[in-house]
Amino acid sequence: LVERSMRSPQHELTEENGCYRVRISLPELKRAAEIQLNLAPLQLHLIAEESRYELCVTLPDPVRDQEGKAKFDKKARVLTVTLPLESSPASSITSPANHGSTEALDQDGTSDSWKQQQATAAYKQLDEARTAREVAEAKCTAALEQAASAAREVAEKEASLQAAAKKVTDCRAAEAEALAQARTATARLSQAEAEAAALQETLTASQGFAAVARDATSQAEGALAAAVAAERQAQQQVAALPGKSSNSSEKPTPAAPAPAAP
Repeated sequence: LVERSMRSPQHELTEENGCYRVRISLPELKRAAEIQLNLAPLQLHLIAEESRYELCVTLPDPVRDQEGKAKFDKKARVLTVTLPLESSPASSITSPANHGSTEALDQDGTSDSWKQQQATAAYKQLDEARTAREVAEAKCTAALEQAASAAREVAEKEASLQAAAKKVTDCRAAEAEALAQARTATARLSQAEAEAAALQETLTASQGFAAVARDATSQAEGALAAAVAAERQAQQQVAALPGKSSNSSEKPTPAAPAPAAP
């Protein structure tokens, strides 16, 4: 909101019969009740906040501010404040001529209507203060509720973060265990491969030995067959010798059986 600036009203300060008279023109004054007049020995201060009037007059000489009087001419919209000088003898103050409806103030600076107006203004300020307090309390309550809600959200997020951190720790542990198992499996695989290579070498050697054995067996079979043939040839030669009957009682030596192939 843009704050409205105050304006200084036109005024006239005169000295008459041992008194200062301050005539203040307030043509745009909305309500007489809004006038707030404060008097001091060397100063007069007027403020009408709603109409945006403010005036501060420094007096040349001290006055008896407690004996001051004021009248407001509603028709002319002029406030006249009469202040007896401190140096003048105490006497009754002559009021200016009454050209219209006026409001007179007591010696303390306020008339009954002004007192009522000030009381009304004070009650209004009190109500405004109470309303402001209630609004502030409502805002404070809302802020506290928001703070509590934010605290709950923070607690929930912290719990979620802790759960996520636990999951990460568990995953890392599982990863480490899997890596250890993989290393163990790799070592076992290497060992199995080494054993398979050794068995392959043994098999290759066995296959070589078997080939040598087959060759030896073939050679032995050939030698046996040759021996059997030589024996039969010898028997035939013996049978052909003279003096040997064909039905000789000597029986031929049976041939040795051939060895079984491996």
